[in-house]
Amino acid sequence: MLKRPQRLYSYDRDVTMPSKLRRSAAIAALVGLLAVAIAVPGCGSSSKAKPGYTIKAPVLWAGAGSNGQVNSGIEPATVTVATLGEPGFSIDLASVEAKSAGPQWLAASASAAAVATLLSGKDPASIDMSFTITGQIDGPSGGAMLTVASLAAIRGLKLADKVTMTGTISPDGSVGRVGEIPAKLRGAAKAGYKTVLLPMSNLTASGESTTSDMVEFGRTLGLDVQGVEDISVAFKIFTGETIYPDAPPAKPQTAETTALVTTQTTRLLDRIRSAITPATSQSIVIEFGQASAALAAGEIGKAYGLGVDTYTLLIRENATASMNAEIANQGQQAGLESLKKLSTNLEILTSDAIKATSSTSGLDAVAQLSLPFAMGWFTWADAILEGINNSLKTGAITPNSYGITAAAIAEQQAALEVFGPDAIEVVRATSNPNITTTTPPPEFLSNYTNFLIAAGNANKDYLAAVIGSKATTDSSGAPVFTALALNALSSTVAATPPETQSAQEEIQQSAIAVTYFIFGTGLVSNTGANGIIGTGVGADTRSTVTIPGLINAVILAESGVKALVDLLGTRSINPAYPRWSATWGFAAANALNGSGRDSAGEYLALNELWYDGINCSVLYAATSPS
Repeated sequence: MLKRPQRLYSYDRDVTMPSKLRRSAAIAALVGLLAVAIAVPGCGSSSKAKPGYTIKAPVLWAGAGSNGQVNSGIEPATVTVATLGEPGFSIDLASVEAKSAGPQWLAASASAAAVATLLSGKDPASIDMSFTITGQIDGPSGGAMLTVASLAAIRGLKLADKVTMTGTISPDGSVGRVGEIPAKLRGAAKAGYKTVLLPMSNLTASGESTTSDMVEFGRTLGLDVQGVEDISVAFKIFTGETIYPDAPPAKPQTAETTALVTTQTTRLLDRIRSAITPATSQSIVIEFGQASAALAAGEIGKAYGLGVDTYTLLIRENATASMNAEIANQGQQAGLESLKKLSTNLEILTSDAIKATSSTSGLDAVAQLSLPFAMGWFTWADAILEGINNSLKTGAITPNSYGITAAAIAEQQAALEVFGPDAIEVVRATSNPNITTTTPPPEFLSNYTNFLIAAGNANKDYLAAVIGSKATTDSSGAPVFTALALNALSSTVAATPPETQSAQEEIQQSAIAVTYFIFGTGLVSNTGANGIIGTGVGADTRSTVTIPGLINAVILAESGVKALVDLLGTRSINPAYPRWSATWGFAAANALNGSGRDSAGEYLALNELWYDGINCSVLYAATSPS
């Protein structure tokens, strides 16, 4: 079982460089390719902002100097948050760029601002953030410290004295592993710091120390070394405050929602039963039996979660077999033409579904704010299909990958025909008639769309800086469809108007923007903390690899959604859709834990939980205490 109190830890690489170190011309060129400031077009800028709140972030760094020795110290970066003169989220990195910060630092700063804004519970339209540094620096290991400082600045809080931190930040809030820990501890001690927070997975580290136990090594330097697994723990240590206030448990899921999702689960399992053939893999048949047993026992979340996974495996298997048979009988060109036809026709249908399901007819404010997240099934599928189409046209998807490409296309068809309609049905069946928002839903969604596009761009820049083009293929050369989809969506979101449109248009744009952010979020986390690039859509979902960082991310994300659901309960809001999505997603991960397909269940859960967490954040930021 995935138990909330016992969290596992994440991993990342550290490539932080100290101030005044030389970088190659190639790195310098990359800096020029990144935006000097990540700002929403047409929105307010820091030049029009009122005086803000500034906080200093003591970021630990370490890197090899020209003499080959590892140098380390504290970079006193600053974060300033101001109230905008005119609405619009912006991140000003001009000062940082002027100091020749490397591309990883620029991208990590922007990601830190995005994560902090999501956690703040505030309307992003009210936030204008700027960063400064004292000298040349690069690397992602300042991300966690910058996130804590950004969130503290948003809330006007001070940071504890003589406390510093190192670690990457994933968009789910988990703190990832870095390198050169002994050197960084020496640097912190030399700078007069007393407490150092490390990623949990860095409490044991090798390097220039007499012991691999970093807590013990810290004691020899006069340091109190503590491990942290997520940003909420670090934030409490630095500020004494919690990210979310305590709230009593929300009321149980309503009888109406329970009846609806039970019907949906029964319908899904019936569909699977009718699609199973004598040729179906025994493992799929066994998992279907587990889902059926869960339904019979009244474990609806587990039954639906296993049903989603089972149906996905079944249609992927059938599609791969069909494509392989076609290639064997008619050749690779015939297979290619079939893939082009399938993906093109299905993309037309997903685009139509996005337009059709965004109607606001009969929807209250809460439903309008939740609809873009339920539509994620359609926007996700549409982007995957566009990425596939683009790659098929250019030949980037080779014949060796035609089978898994057929499987990925079939998976999007399931989203269009089954999972997406189920999600929309839950949103439309949930009533919150007496809830008002601080800003009309279309305007609020427009603000969040602009923010998510800026945040998504930060993820994309981070990927370009840290791993470059490698994100589009896995270690075997197979396509990573989420990366292809991220590239496909980048041009779509670039054309999104920043001004408020009609309610239906804003719902469509928000649905696309959040999916753009989620694609980047997944790739940033999976290539770093989770180490599973390629383990997801388009890859072998029957992987037997267990990834501790992924387990940790699922647990953290589920805890965050639960905390927000409880907070929304204090405002008499029933967030039925994200609550149900989180329930079945987490249940699927639990059910598959120890099955040999652990990572598949966790990846399925994590995608749901990321959508759910942002959905709840939107509802919280858009409403006032009752």
